[in-house]
Amino acid sequence: MKPIAVIGFGLRFPESTDPGSFWDVIHSGRDTSRTVPKDRWTLSLAEAFGGPTISPDQVRSERGCFVDPAVGDLGDLDPELAETVDPSVRLAVIAGVEAAKLYRDQLDPDRTRVILGQLLLPTESSSSVAEAVIGDTIEEMVLDSRGIHSPGLEDRRPRGVPCSHPLDRHGASLPAAALQRALKIRGGAITLDAACASSLYALSIACRDLSAGRCDAALAGGVSRPDCLFTQMGFSQLRALSPEGRCRPLDHRGQGLLVGEGAGVLLLKRLDDAVAEGCPVLGVIRGAGLSNDRSGGLLAPSGEGQLRAMRAAYHSAGWTPSAVDYIECHATGTPVGDATELRSLLELWQDDSWQPGQCALGSVKACIGHTLTAAGAAGVIKVLLAMDRKLIPGLPDHDSPPEGIDLDSSPFRIPHGSERWSRRSGAPRRAAVSAFGFGGINAHLLLEEAPSPRLTIPVVKSSVSSSPMAPPAPIETHSSGGRIAILGLGAIAGPHLGIDQVAAALLGLPGQQMPLPMPGDLGIPAAHWVKERGLEFHTGESCGRLSASPVDYKIPPTELVEMLPQQLALLMVAREALSSSGLDSLGERGGLFVGLGIDPRSSIYHLRWMLPDRARQWLAELGIDAETEDVSRWISTLKDAASPPLDANRVMGALGSIAASRVARDLDAGGPCHTVSADQISGFRAIELAVRSLQDQQIDVALAASSDLGLDILTRFHDAVDSQPARTDAAAAVLLKRLEDVKSTDGPIIATIDGIGGASGGVLLRQD
Repeated sequence: MKPIAVIGFGLRFPESTDPGSFWDVIHSGRDTSRTVPKDRWTLSLAEAFGGPTISPDQVRSERGCFVDPAVGDLGDLDPELAETVDPSVRLAVIAGVEAAKLYRDQLDPDRTRVILGQLLLPTESSSSVAEAVIGDTIEEMVLDSRGIHSPGLEDRRPRGVPCSHPLDRHGASLPAAALQRALKIRGGAITLDAACASSLYALSIACRDLSAGRCDAALAGGVSRPDCLFTQMGFSQLRALSPEGRCRPLDHRGQGLLVGEGAGVLLLKRLDDAVAEGCPVLGVIRGAGLSNDRSGGLLAPSGEGQLRAMRAAYHSAGWTPSAVDYIECHATGTPVGDATELRSLLELWQDDSWQPGQCALGSVKACIGHTLTAAGAAGVIKVLLAMDRKLIPGLPDHDSPPEGIDLDSSPFRIPHGSERWSRRSGAPRRAAVSAFGFGGINAHLLLEEAPSPRLTIPVVKSSVSSSPMAPPAPIETHSSGGRIAILGLGAIAGPHLGIDQVAAALLGLPGQQMPLPMPGDLGIPAAHWVKERGLEFHTGESCGRLSASPVDYKIPPTELVEMLPQQLALLMVAREALSSSGLDSLGERGGLFVGLGIDPRSSIYHLRWMLPDRARQWLAELGIDAETEDVSRWISTLKDAASPPLDANRVMGALGSIAASRVARDLDAGGPCHTVSADQISGFRAIELAVRSLQDQQIDVALAASSDLGLDILTRFHDAVDSQPARTDAAAAVLLKRLEDVKSTDGPIIATIDGIGGASGGVLLRQD
């Protein structure tokens, strides 16, 4: 990888609206957690808080690291649009415009791209749609049964009209698309979900694109501002949320993570270009490594996968691990996760020469919580600020490492307060940033301080290759542009299950499949408010209720039943593509790229949380004064009719990144693994990323897949509002390999990809 310069960054984190305030939080070790702000949760605190016990519809802690509504430069984005779209979009735009502020007139619009991490989970906007469509229909049934055809609340919005912008239906890809529009650039914009590693994945992909000459500048980072009640409920159900409301990374007292919010975006250029153009360089990215766990559970981190990502990063930079002075750890405060990370670091350094305590460890999550898809960007910006100030920040309120970890006779130390960051033997200050996401998605990034004319940078010969787990020697990062062979195909389209049935349907051959049942519509197409608005809900081509063997897929039966259908569809088409390719698995250097959006069905749990307050309003509207116990029973009945409670299996079934991780684990893929969102061209972008990764020699085999099972009632509502035609449930997968690497034992070559490219019109239709 070529050296990549960071020439700008923008941020919005808890109590941090600019670099100065963010450094104040870090340097002082301030804990920015607080009780959830008023009106952020649809449930009252009294009803939502259940203490450390895991209970349905209750959280283990009412505390988090929340951001206030973002204020800042929106670039060329319509201010009215920015006020009404989901808060995650505004956060991303403000941070991105701030990152590019010195260069907005200098960026080549056709050679600048945007790559952001974005969590595929319910947003406030998607939850508001569920409330307006399903919640209002329940309200209509309750009130109309007593002859009341409209509620008497003066501030009531019209039934079926969400408190969100129509563009928010594209919430997965909208943050990147809106930032692109705000800066009037056209080089392409995507979001990706690699769980907690998303920001570092975005930065790594941007670095590869810059190194290969596919762009001249890139805005990369991440944003995290989902529906905060869903994340608080979800992490509570997964037993990952700290019941004490405090995040204690790398500490034996750690009881879990604390959810944070925010955005961090960095502007990148090739170092040579930045220096030649006189851009002030804030730091240099020297290497990056990505991997996916091939062992362990989806929520149990694997040291094996972490080590492969770290070793790949040091190979790409030509460094040894001992070259770094500071490591910004992933460290979320979960006992198992933090201990696994420390063991991985100890093993990484075991073959290197070092002095006791020579490398400092820390984690920004002690101050701002776990900002999920923005966490890696927060860590990188923290390191850049520390290098600029020549200080290594301490880890606040740290006591001692997790049980069973001895750092006293190790290369590592955990500073309790800020320390002077001195150079070693004239070498530049160097640091590493780790991000290890749930599902086993790993990333490691290597940073160096900005070059100085007086500084001679020594060549460090890497010794990491002595490990049997080390990847091959690094290849000069330059896109080969070589041809890519398609070796396997898998597909589902409506009732046509499997590539043979889909092919027959496409070619109009005999043997067409009978239509399969549509998902339930909850009676919404017949609701009065639907008829009053003149909405037409089309019937599409459904794939029915997909089923699979828990034994065959090695997924517990309850977990298999509760996962969203797009996850099972992806597993099925991916297996079909692999089986037709002649390969047994994707292997350690196999990558997985999945085109995906936010499934609206993940927002239905919001109904359970909005119903208690709404139901009491309905009783008041009906003039019913009932006993408290009777009201509670009625509300419980309404909740169960609307949605099952969110539990651990349903959380796992809703996570977008887990959809990719499940497939990667099923096909034994050890390379990069993530989803990509670019609205209707998400599948194309997945293929493009797979092709580029193969051409860049990052991986040896790739599977690109996409799934869109959009016949749920919420998607059909959006289609009705936008006057879209009937749609078809579909999923597809292609297995790819460099043409020159295809072996005689591989399956027949179906076709070759001889070239691929993408760009953007740089517009948002509702604005332009």
